[in-house]
Amino acid sequence: MTKHRYVHWTVLAAIMIFFNCFASDSAPGAAGSYEAYSVPASVLAGDSGPGPDPYTGSAYNASENRVPSPGITPLPHSETALSVAQDTYSVTVSNVNPAPDQQAADKQSPGADTAGTPVSDLQGAPDTSPGRVSDANQAPALQDTQEQSSGTVSTAAPTPALQAEREQQPEYVSAASPTPAPTEKKSEIIYPIKSFDDKTRICLTFDDGGNRNAVKKALEVLKKHEVKATFFVVGKYLKTNEALWKQAIEDGHHICNHTQNHVWLTQLKDEGVKKEILEWESVAGEIFGQEYIDKMKREFPFVRLPGGAGNDSKRVLRIVSELGYVPVGWNLETYYAVLRLHDLKTEPVDPIADEVFAHVSKKVKGGSIVLLHFNPYDTARLDEIITAIKEKELEMNLLSECIEY
Repeated sequence: MTKHRYVHWTVLAAIMIFFNCFASDSAPGAAGSYEAYSVPASVLAGDSGPGPDPYTGSAYNASENRVPSPGITPLPHSETALSVAQDTYSVTVSNVNPAPDQQAADKQSPGADTAGTPVSDLQGAPDTSPGRVSDANQAPALQDTQEQSSGTVSTAAPTPALQAEREQQPEYVSAASPTPAPTEKKSEIIYPIKSFDDKTRICLTFDDGGNRNAVKKALEVLKKHEVKATFFVVGKYLKTNEALWKQAIEDGHHICNHTQNHVWLTQLKDEGVKKEILEWESVAGEIFGQEYIDKMKREFPFVRLPGGAGNDSKRVLRIVSELGYVPVGWNLETYYAVLRLHDLKTEPVDPIADEVFAHVSKKVKGGSIVLLHFNPYDTARLDEIITAIKEKELEMNLLSECIEY
């Protein structure tokens, strides 16, 4: 009986010793008690307040990665994602799968790299959410990337939303923009000069030149009075009276452009207007030489529009200006004032010539530009006309000596 009691108490003691050892091993804080430890709520919320770290005994650092107990969902810390991932590489934890709630939280609140691109969108970047390491062999790749880019992930691919935003942003142009090509500047329109401001001088001008006898008579009278005049000769008459025109230049007169065919320029298109003026230059150049044309365009670039047609046309005047000419009109003339009032085919010359003399001698005054024609009516009493002008103490000069342009 005594023997049986000894055995009973021996077994009972062994059982008690076993349970005491088991209870000692299961106490909180023991080295093997993974399931017994729970992270305080303040730590999960990011509070790094006072209190020892259960792992190291030092103060708790919320930015360091910790492996939680199963069922505990830590809050993600996107601003420390890369640094936490670096620390967790020193801890080998495998087969720890995140809870479904954790996966949803990661998708809704992804971390961001230094360039503003979500970490979840980085190509080839490991999942570095706090408390999770999906694959330990990703650590060397991330470490190489960090060493190469000094903390900036260079393999980031923009999201579709970010790419669309970048495409909508305007491209900035450098302040040093190239200088635009200069545009062709249109010539300034020069309107016809019809008179000038001078009380002591006038200008005699003669048009056309188809009547040879009238040209000869005019040259003789002008030479007699030592008067210089400006001739606006039609191009087609230059060759017919070539010798007389050369004599006129020798006498000091100026021969200027009156178009090639004496057509109304307002009835022509732009190219027709240019042709009339430039053909005159070509014919005059053949007779007087290019030196004379160059001198004319430089010193007395005058043109008279046939019939005055175009004097009020900006289109015609612009072309004239572009070709380097100054249009000249008149303020005293004989055709509209006298000649057109008569039947020139049937009426004698002298009575009409008397009217021309009376009209000019009465109307002429300082600053006048007088328009006469190489015809028998204007030249028949030219001697008396010039005499009457002198009696008014008016001096007769070339246009180039009286007008400014």
